[in-house]
Amino acid sequence: MTKVSVNLYGAFRQLGVGQISLEVPDSPTHSAPNSTTVASLRVALETYLQQRTQADKSSIVIPRQLLQASVFASDKAVLRDEDSVGDSSTLSLFPPVCGG
Repeated sequence: MTKVSVNLYGAFRQLGVGQISLEVPDSPTHSAPNSTTVASLRVALETYLQQRTQADKSSIVIPRQLLQASVFASDKAVLRDEDSVGDSSTLSLFPPVCGG
């Protein structure tokens, strides 16, 4: 298990918090057998959001599609689903935005 903190932005701020911490199961890859990936973090966050909605009926519902379309970023780069996430990492979650 990897502990990851996620800073929330945009529509995710409707949850009423600016950061959440998650325990994410390892998702072994050939190059890193004891690692966690962004994809597994995304699944853990989706599970967290579902559990929160079920526990608090007045809770804001974040659509699954919004989470799937959002990107995770470190302080140096936007991350792909196959990228590894280190223990005690702090990442940011950005929903898609539009503007002009």
